[in-house]
Amino acid sequence: MKKNLHKIITFVLFIAISGSFVFRTDLQIAYASDDNQDIKLTINGVEKKIYPKILNIDGTIYFPVKGITKFLYGSFSDFIPQTKTIIMINKYGSIFTNKINTNILSVNGGTLKMNDSSFPKSGSHYITEEVLRTVYKVNSTYDEKSNTVEIRQTTETDIKKLPQELQFLNDTMYLRHYQPQYLERYVIYKKAHPELKYFDVVTYVNIGLDFPYYSGMAAKPIKKFNSNLVLCNKYNYLPEDYVPEGYKKSDGRVLSLIDEAQEHFNQMRADALKSGINIYIVSGYRSYSIQNQIYNNYKRQDPNGADTYSARPGYSEHQTGLAADLNSASVSSHFENTQEYKWLNENAHKYGFILRYPKEKEWITGYIFEPWHWRYVGTKVAEKIKETGLTYDEYYAIYLIQQNIRTN
Repeated sequence: MKKNLHKIITFVLFIAISGSFVFRTDLQIAYASDDNQDIKLTINGVEKKIYPKILNIDGTIYFPVKGITKFLYGSFSDFIPQTKTIIMINKYGSIFTNKINTNILSVNGGTLKMNDSSFPKSGSHYITEEVLRTVYKVNSTYDEKSNTVEIRQTTETDIKKLPQELQFLNDTMYLRHYQPQYLERYVIYKKAHPELKYFDVVTYVNIGLDFPYYSGMAAKPIKKFNSNLVLCNKYNYLPEDYVPEGYKKSDGRVLSLIDEAQEHFNQMRADALKSGINIYIVSGYRSYSIQNQIYNNYKRQDPNGADTYSARPGYSEHQTGLAADLNSASVSSHFENTQEYKWLNENAHKYGFILRYPKEKEWITGYIFEPWHWRYVGTKVAEKIKETGLTYDEYYAIYLIQQNIRTN
């Protein structure tokens, strides 16, 4: 009896497990089958191939935002990972943002509430038909019988009437130094400077030039202190207690640089001497407190002009131990007319040094032409800067900022 009971229980369990397995398999097949029923897309009656797919979830149509906007004339979109926000710009120049998994659109300081929320799926970000109509001003209908979404929009000819600054915005997204979190700032800066190419717009916004120097919106603390490529300028500052490796807090002001920079300077000085050129440091590393004293002294003497030739404490390259004033640190000495300056201008890059504040670039660097101020960045970068004629601020904004990796 026990043996028969055991067989019955085993058989029942087998049927239950088998049935469960079959049921789950059927579910998976059904789900996969539904997922493969692609919703067709037509734009002004012409069928388009869209990827990722358009989704129908309980009767609500969802579009992959970047997939659909490439078909909408003069309209653009991107996703900002830092804030998990979709940013959308329509052909009228209006800028909308939507935090993923919410149904709130923000535009021009106001908000609009949608019926359904956006959501992420497999690396894409989906918005509803309602958002599409609200932002991009297109008419869309879904025909259940033919499983097709039809979108009606302005013709391609109409895009020629769009503002100049919006026509090529999509190309901007494929620039190496494009940063999605700055997209709105790019658009605003381009409107203010229509004469600029988009490459330059992206460069200058990356620097922070769309904001005043030292402004709270653009100024940010430096995180990677001990790097030869650290960018310290009027938008990037060092903490008060920062002291570079090789120095101590009591070293307020010295005539040397950090180890690697000093070694390269010593070699440069020795080679210059062979040509009868005497190059020496008159100001090397400076602490935060020393820079504070120097800046405040200049500010008292020259309240309106001090910021054009003296860095505020924390914003000085001298605090990094990578910058040196050579031979002279005075406009009146006209160091730019000396043989020493000529030699530096022709050879310093070979030793990893660049002229940090060149002539006619004051509006980018924030400082007057300082022929005496040289900065160590390493030979590879120094040679590239010499070759391109860029300021270090521009070079950093193009080549050293986190690179944009996209496929067209």
